Amino acid sequence: MRKIFLLFLLILTNMPCLQAGEFIKIKELLAKSSFWDSKEVEVKAEVLDVLRRKKGSWINILDQGVSLGVWVPKEVELPQIIYLAGPEERGDLIRIRGRFYFNNPRHLGQTMISAEKISLVKRGGKFSLEPSLKKRRALFLWALLFLITGTVYLIRNLRYARGTSKT
Repeated sequence: MRKIFLLFLLILTNMPCLQAGEFIKIKELLAKSSFWDSKEVEVKAEVLDVLRRKKGSWINILDQGVSLGVWVPKEVELPQIIYLAGPEERGDLIRIRGRFYFNNPRHLGQTMISAEKISLVKRGGKFSLEPSLKKRRALFLWALLFLITGTVYLIRNLRYARGTSKT
């Protein structure tokens, strides 16, 4: 009975891990594009840009420094996107389920995802590029150490220069 309980507990605690691993990285899609071509994929990424067209919208997404285009037809409901990824903003984090195409003939040979469902995971926001207090203190200490070392070096060289010029 105890073994069954431990096995049940082990399975139950590993369930969230199995669900979290279902997202595919864009880097993997592009690296193994022939394998993933025309297959259904699920990606979680930041929104870079949204381009609205008559028949749908293009969304550029960013995942760990790699970007990819996503075609969203009019039939698919697009969540309201407020923040776009940039130098001072984190883009809205969205979850996209759709088909990956390495060379889509309908869209002039684009490598893309044709979205079937999009949902908002987390709102983006503005962030500050100011260094933290720890980093500022470390910079101040390094600058102070550099100035002290330079002053000591200069004084020693001046003393040595005076001593050699008198003889």
